[in-house]
Amino acid sequence: MNETCDAIVIGAGMGGLMCGNFLARAGLRVLMLEHNHQPGGLMAGFRRKGFYFDAGDQSIENAGILFPLLKQLGLYREHEWERARYRMILNGVDHVITDFKGIADVMAQVFPADAAGVRGFFAELEKISRFLQAATDKGRLPYTASGLEQAMGLARLILLALSNPRIARELASGKIEHVAGRFIKDPAMLRFVSGLGYKGMSTATGAGFWHMWINDYWYPWRGIQSLMDDLAGSFRAHGGELRFKTLAEEIIVNRGRAAGVRTAQGETLHARHIIYCGDMVRLYTRMLPKGTAAPAFIDRITAAPVAEPLVALYLGLDMPVEELRTLLKVHHTFHIPREGGKDIALVHDPDLHRDTWIEINAPCLDNPALAPEGKSALTVQTMTNYHWMNTWGTGGDEAARPEEYRRLKEKVMDDLLHNLENVIPGVRQKVAYRDLGTPLSTIRFTLNKEGGSCAFTFDPDLAPFSRQPAQFRTPVRGLYMAGQWSLWPGGVVGAALSGKIVASHIISGFYNEATDWVYQLIRKARRSG
Repeated sequence: MNETCDAIVIGAGMGGLMCGNFLARAGLRVLMLEHNHQPGGLMAGFRRKGFYFDAGDQSIENAGILFPLLKQLGLYREHEWERARYRMILNGVDHVITDFKGIADVMAQVFPADAAGVRGFFAELEKISRFLQAATDKGRLPYTASGLEQAMGLARLILLALSNPRIARELASGKIEHVAGRFIKDPAMLRFVSGLGYKGMSTATGAGFWHMWINDYWYPWRGIQSLMDDLAGSFRAHGGELRFKTLAEEIIVNRGRAAGVRTAQGETLHARHIIYCGDMVRLYTRMLPKGTAAPAFIDRITAAPVAEPLVALYLGLDMPVEELRTLLKVHHTFHIPREGGKDIALVHDPDLHRDTWIEINAPCLDNPALAPEGKSALTVQTMTNYHWMNTWGTGGDEAARPEEYRRLKEKVMDDLLHNLENVIPGVRQKVAYRDLGTPLSTIRFTLNKEGGSCAFTFDPDLAPFSRQPAQFRTPVRGLYMAGQWSLWPGGVVGAALSGKIVASHIISGFYNEATDWVYQLIRKARRSG
C-alpha cells in the first residue's frame, strides 16, 4: 500500500485495535502495523505444547468502559465472560475476597494491634467503591454512549461528584497510602497497604484495585488472546488492513504535518492521519525528527519511571484441572509471606524473587480446554526490576541472551517454584512444561520501556502527566497518540477509551482540523514564550 490511505495505526494492542475498528467502521481506509507476530501487545496470550498462558494482563476490569465499547462493535457476548475471583493467603489466614466486610475482618485478624484502624480503612474503601460503581454505570462516561444518553450520563456524573466532593477530590489527587494513614497506625499494616501492588499508587488506582477484586474483574472464557483476535478480525472484516512483523521506525513529517511512516522493512507508507499506540518515549526520542518537542518535555518523559515490570513463570502441570481447583479454589490466588513483599529496588540481591509475594493465575479452572486433557496450566507472577543483576545478566543489551541471562532465568524459575510450593505442595514433581517471561521478554514483544507492566508509573508525584492525563495530541498535526501511554494511568480500559476518543476526533472531520490548528498555535506560542 504505497498510495495514501486515510489513517495508519501503529500498534495492535487494545488502544490501536479499538481506534482502528471505529475508524474502519466509519468508512476510512486504515492500515495497522504491528511489529509482533500477533495482536495484543501487553494483552497477548500464547500456547506451548497445548497449554495456554496469558503473557501480560491476567484479568480485565470493565469500569463502565470496556463492555460498552465492545457492545458498540458487536463483540460483547455476556456468556463468554467469567467473574474472576481473588483469594488471599497471608499469615495463616486463607480468604476468598467477595466483599469489604469480609476482607476487613480478615485483615483485622492478621493485624490485631490495629483492628479498629483496619476496619475503618476498609469502610472508607467501600465508600470509594460505591462512588466508583455509580460513576461507571452505563452512559455516565464519555464516549461509552451517544447522543442524549451520553449527555444525561455526563450530567449524572457531575452531580455525583458534586454530591460527594470529598471522595471526588480524593480520587482526583490523593494517594492510597495517605488514605490508609488516616486510619491505620500499625506500621506493618501500613507497609502491607503500600507494598501490595505498585509503589506510590494514587487513591483512584489503589482503591480501584480493591473495587475490581470485589466487583469488577472479568476473564474472557477462551483466553485474553481470543478477545484481541476478535478485535483484529472485526477490524479486517470492516476493510482494515493489518500487517504483522512490521516495525514502524520513523514518522515522516512534512511542513509540520505527519505524512507517513517508514518501516524497518524499507517501506514508505503515506496517510493523512497517523495514530501511534506505543511507548511515548520511543516516539519522541527515536521516531520523530529531533527538535519536534521541547527539550523540557523530552527530559520530563525520559526521566519519569515506568510502571514496575513483572516476571512470570508459565507452568504446564501433569495435574487434572479438578485437582488444581481443589488446591487453588479460584482463578487468582495471592500468597504473601509473613515478611511481605521484597523491595524490588534491591537490584543486587540474587534472591530478590525468593520468599516474596506471588500471584497465581489459573484460567483453566473455568475452561479446561486451555490445557491438554488431564493436565492444567497456570502463571505465577511477582514484581521485579529491569536493572536486576546487571539488567538480567545482559549488561544493558536488551537484545542479548548470554549464558548469564539463561542462568538467572533458571534461578528465578526455581525461586518462584519454591514460593508456589507454599500453595501447591510437591508442584515440582508435576511440571510438564515451564518457561519464564522477564522484562526483556516484554520489551521484545511490546517495545515498552524497561519492560514496564503498564505505561508511566502509577505514582502521581512521579508520573509526568498525572495533572494532565490526556496526551492524545502531539506537536505534529495529523499525528495522535492512543493506547495506555496516552491516558494516565494507563491500563486496559484507559487504552480502550483512548482508541475510541482519538477515532471520534478524526472522524469529526472539519472539527478535527480546526481544533488541531488552534492547538498547534497555542503550543507554538507557549514554546516561544
